This record gives sequence, structure tokens and C-alpha cells, in this order.
Amino acid sequence: MSKIGLIESFILVSFVAIAELLELIVTLAVGPGEVVKWFINIIVWLPVQFWLLFRGARGDLYALSVLIEFIPFVNALPIKTALLITTIYIHNHPESAAAKTVHTAQEVMPVKKPRRKPKPKIKKKSKVRMATKVITKI
Repeated sequence: MSKIGLIESFILVSFVAIAELLELIVTLAVGPGEVVKWFINIIVWLPVQFWLLFRGARGDLYALSVLIEFIPFVNALPIKTALLITTIYIHNHPESAAAKTVHTAQEVMPVKKPRRKPKPKIKKKSKVRMATKVITKI
């Protein structure tokens, strides 16, 4: 698992921080201009999430921060930036207490897969039985 470098971390965190600053300006200037903020969230979330996936990082915390950002007036807080920094730290230091806590919490609460209903069994008739029925009908 490759570590995320300092330069690319700085570029990514500054990209997200600028987007959050823009959201704060929209919140203070426009008020509940939620459509604009949702548009900004989606534009920022997709490239960052794909970048985390391509780097091999578990982007669970960052995805959670994006969901929290959709709550009105809560998105004025720098939640995405803080959880992105936490995600990068956990990826670069898998032996840290934070990484162990996050990974243990995910193992304790696994996602349950829905059970599939068994398919009904169809009885197959033997060829001899089918032939006898054809002969008896004639």
C-alpha cells in the first residue's frame, strides 16, 4: 500500500479547503442557497473520492463528511477538510490508534447482505416416463 505524499496531500486538502471557503461565503451571502452548495459538494466530492480509491485509501470517513455536508447550515463547518486530513493520516499510518479504532469499528458493525430466497425446485421427468405418457395418449 503506497503512502500519500506531502505535495499531493497539500494540493488535495487546499482544493477541498477552497471549496469549503466558497460554501461558507455562499452560506453567509445568500443564506440558504442550498442548491449552489449541493452543486459545489458534488463537484468536489467525486474527484476526491475517486482519487482516494485510486490511491488505495479507504474513503469511508470522507464519504461520511460529504453526507454531513448536505445538512443545511452544518456545511459552514470545515468537516470535509478535517475528515480528509484524518483519512490521509489513517492511510499513511495504519498502525496508529486512530486507524485501529476506525477499522475495528467497521469490523464490529459489518454490513449484512440480504438473504436470497431459494429457487423453487422443478421436478425433471425421466425420458422413459415421458415416452410412456405419449404412448398411452395415442
